[in-house]
Amino acid sequence: MGAIVTLAVKDLRIMSRDLLGMFFIFVFPLVMGLLFGTIQASFSDQPQEKSISVAVTDNDASDMSRLFVEQLIKLESLSIQQFPVEQAADQVRKGKLTAFIEIPKGFGETAGLIWGKAPALRLGVDPARAAEGAMLEGMIMQAMGVLIQKRFMNPADMRPQINRMIEETASDTDMPPVQRTIVQGLLRSVDGFLATMEEQVDALSKAGDGQTSGFGPSMEIARIEKVSLESAAGNDRGPFAGIRGRPRSPWDISFPSAIMWGVMACVAGFAVTVAKERTAGTFFRLKIAPITRTHVLAGKALACFVSVLAVVAIMMGLGLIIGIQLTSPGLLILATVCTALGMVGLMMLMSVIGRTEQSVSGAGWAIIVFMCMFGGGMVPLAFMPAFMKNMSHFSLVKWGILSLEGAIWRGFELSEMLLPCGVLIGAGAVCFVIGARILARVDD
Repeated sequence: MGAIVTLAVKDLRIMSRDLLGMFFIFVFPLVMGLLFGTIQASFSDQPQEKSISVAVTDNDASDMSRLFVEQLIKLESLSIQQFPVEQAADQVRKGKLTAFIEIPKGFGETAGLIWGKAPALRLGVDPARAAEGAMLEGMIMQAMGVLIQKRFMNPADMRPQINRMIEETASDTDMPPVQRTIVQGLLRSVDGFLATMEEQVDALSKAGDGQTSGFGPSMEIARIEKVSLESAAGNDRGPFAGIRGRPRSPWDISFPSAIMWGVMACVAGFAVTVAKERTAGTFFRLKIAPITRTHVLAGKALACFVSVLAVVAIMMGLGLIIGIQLTSPGLLILATVCTALGMVGLMMLMSVIGRTEQSVSGAGWAIIVFMCMFGGGMVPLAFMPAFMKNMSHFSLVKWGILSLEGAIWRGFELSEMLLPCGVLIGAGAVCFVIGARILARVDD
């Protein structure tokens, strides 16, 4: 064990003397985190044209609520699934869905009416996908506009609601008498208008004209959609009502990506170090020393492991200073250890992809850039097309970011950390074994 620690300390000392390498390991990721955080803060003003995955929970099961869901399904920009609200909220919290919409009981009684108490839709949006959430609110309004048109096409359905409002107004003792009289007069005028509309619709139907889609205040519907439907939707836009995890600032979202940049810089640095020692003959000298190949590889792995731990610790310390949160220190330790193990394996595999220091550096950074590109290190996964999301499963950067987010702000439980941590450890072990065997075959 002493030989392994000695070799690890040697590698760490060599790494610390490379000032440019230290810049890319510690300073560059911090700049990336601050930059991405600033960009993230403005995402809500930059809507993207892409499919938004949304879960809908219909607690009302009325004709109007079903029509509302049908209108959402018709929108090409939305991918709708229907779950119980607890499951839907959990999927959003884990980052598997963009948002959930909960339709409350009684929604159908007032949905589509431009007066009275508005239906209170509950909308939960993944805070890391603010731009898509802004788009979704507009689509909800669009669907509500269809419900308004539906109401005006069926005036007979609206009159009972108007009569109920008249009765409620008459019994409202808190309303001043003058205001009560004005409101009752207005509602009676609306009821009379609807009665006239109902007679005209019946007359058209009896005359054999069943095409009534152009009848009614269609222009008013479009105007009301722009002016009134935001308040009519009555959305509780608290991002995660009842959900454990929520980011307090854009830095919560950007710093896991920044940390992974620092981690990947460690991987590249140690992979190049291995290649440098192979070309310089250091590995040959170590082979004739009174240590085994296992000691040499273990020393490299330990040095890389310690460096990754240091990067995460320093970056998290800086992040806490500027205001990021930490929901679970214990799970952060778990995520850090698993990430370090995965990156040690990746380092070993990258160190044998070329015969020279230059080839390993070039190919290694190309791999890192692609992993970051497809894994959410450059662009959040929410804004990627479907094929890139599928490819992200093969990027260790994605699983590293997910494990860090789970501990920092998503509020993961231990069971929810098993998947990303398991992928990191498993992939790291496979990469390490492959890299060690190739290294042994090349050097023998």
